[in-house]
Amino acid sequence: SGNIHSRLHEAWKTASEGSGLNGNGEPKAPIDLSILRDALDDLAREIREWAGRPDAPILMSIDQAEELMRANVESASALADYLRAATLSGSAWRLALSIRTDSFAEIQRHPRFSNLEMSSIDLRALPHYRFLEVIERPAALYRVNLAPELVDALIEDAAAQSGDALPLLAFALQRLWDQHAPARKIS
Repeated sequence: SGNIHSRLHEAWKTASEGSGLNGNGEPKAPIDLSILRDALDDLAREIREWAGRPDAPILMSIDQAEELMRANVESASALADYLRAATLSGSAWRLALSIRTDSFAEIQRHPRFSNLEMSSIDLRALPHYRFLEVIERPAALYRVNLAPELVDALIEDAAAQSGDALPLLAFALQRLWDQHAPARKIS
């Protein structure tokens, strides 16, 4: 956590020493991605060892990745460089970035994402008729009893939202889980 952040940030500073940083904390010239790749390889080795899975790929998921192009801080530049290093051939890392549709064209042109090989998958908003499954399947998996009237209310509230209601539904379910999971009953 904090130790990992410090290690990765120090490796990024070392990799960017030759290029210098501009006023936004971004390297003036391309940085040495091999240093970042080595830092990621070390972290991957630790994660795989901890999980007992020496050959497993590691998924790095970043929600709202469009925020990386709006942040004028050094850590955003560092993360973008690490994403680039993670895509190098033979890397243990797999990336999944969620980006709002209205930001996709802008992110493709942004310098932090230049030379980052990406392919896109268009994930549309989940239709409301699938919300029942989204609510009940995880509850069944964890043997949590959900009150039917609660399920009905969650679906009704989600259906009343304009646009994609899934993030709001996920937030509500997480809060309910945090408050009631030990009892294995949410009503």
